[in-house]
Amino acid sequence: MSSLAYSQVDLKGVWVQAAQPAGAVSGKSDAAHDNQTFTKSYTDNRDVQWRLEVIDQKGRAFHAKWCSADRCESVVDAFRSNGEILMADEDGVFMVTLENGLMDLCYAEPGVDFQIVGCQTLKRQ
Repeated sequence: MSSLAYSQVDLKGVWVQAAQPAGAVSGKSDAAHDNQTFTKSYTDNRDVQWRLEVIDQKGRAFHAKWCSADRCESVVDAFRSNGEILMADEDGVFMVTLENGLMDLCYAEPGVDFQIVGCQTLKRQ
């Protein structure tokens, strides 16, 4: 698919978890939605339910909110020419692919005191 074709993919709407997340987390989180300490923990046993709210899109770029039940963070996003999506919030980076109507989203937040990498599958609500 060409980059022009990706500019025609409408992502606006709410995307919710469609499968069990997978990932690893370590250190002390200071995030409002997850203020706790993790020691060699995994994301599949956490109670946080995430959603992506795509609120505006212009061609290959869009603005969205990445939300837990308690809090939303602004994210900015763009399609790469190969169809992958890159997103960034206030403290991390997302790598996203679309396939068969599902969004495979992975998040990475590097740091000295806290690190997380988590992947999950989202579907449009």
